[in-house]
Amino acid sequence: MPAMKTDFHAYPLLFLLLILSAVLPGTAVCRAETNVFENFSKGLGGFEDTYNFTVKEGCCYFKGDGSNSASFIFWKGGTNPSASDAPLPEHSNYFKDFNVSATVSFESGSSNVGYGFFLCFQKNAVSGTDDYIQFLIAGAGYYYIFKIQGGKPAEALVPWKKSDFVQKAGENRLSVIKAENLFSFYLNETKVEELSVEGFSGGAMGLTMSNLINSHFDNFAVAVTALYTKAQKDKAVSDAQAAKDAIISGLNAEIAGMYTQEQMDAAIGKYDPSRDGIVGLEEAIHALRQCVK
Repeated sequence: MPAMKTDFHAYPLLFLLLILSAVLPGTAVCRAETNVFENFSKGLGGFEDTYNFTVKEGCCYFKGDGSNSASFIFWKGGTNPSASDAPLPEHSNYFKDFNVSATVSFESGSSNVGYGFFLCFQKNAVSGTDDYIQFLIAGAGYYYIFKIQGGKPAEALVPWKKSDFVQKAGENRLSVIKAENLFSFYLNETKVEELSVEGFSGGAMGLTMSNLINSHFDNFAVAVTALYTKAQKDKAVSDAQAAKDAIISGLNAEIAGMYTQEQMDAAIGKYDPSRDGIVGLEEAIHALRQCVK
């Protein structure tokens, strides 16, 4: 075999083989994010104007009317919000997969009633009634997760549960992450529950407060993640793997015709991917040069 050139670029096939084996990804899943953020510096922002919610001092304050009921405030912002409380997927206040969070603060009233998020609010196609999930906390240091679906009574997904992660006095940061039918619930940045809930593909969201309390909330944020469908993900993974296999197979065939097995083993044995490939690859090429001199 003739001596090889000493130029680094004389070994493009070996270079590609090593790099592709180490770093060619096995997935090809893309995502796009848009953001909603309300800090009430300029009024209600995208929230609807509701009689017992008012903005002052950069927060949205709620004053309960003393009744044994709850009040809702919907976020209806964006470029194309729905006029009704139950948006369609094309509306800017329809949320499918998301990460929503807000800071809520208890001020006065009963410490045994709930306040927090309602999520995936939508009209049930069969019953025509409202479907939604709620994630609530109470001033006594408890949290509660339940769903209303198909006109049936409320079903507790997690009954009232005492938690040290609920701050009895002061602020609490509530967060929920939804990915398809998987919901993850957080209290003050700590995950407290992860649930699979069927039948809630998306919908409206906002805050709900018992009318037996006074409270306020701030820094409402939503990161909306537009994911490909599972079928699209599976096809992307399959296509990427097929492309990788075809490239590696072709390179193997070409390199096998250029060097002996002993020469390739000696070179590849010098390659150390834990060193980011750069130094290890140079060592591999140097070893191959030595083999063919």
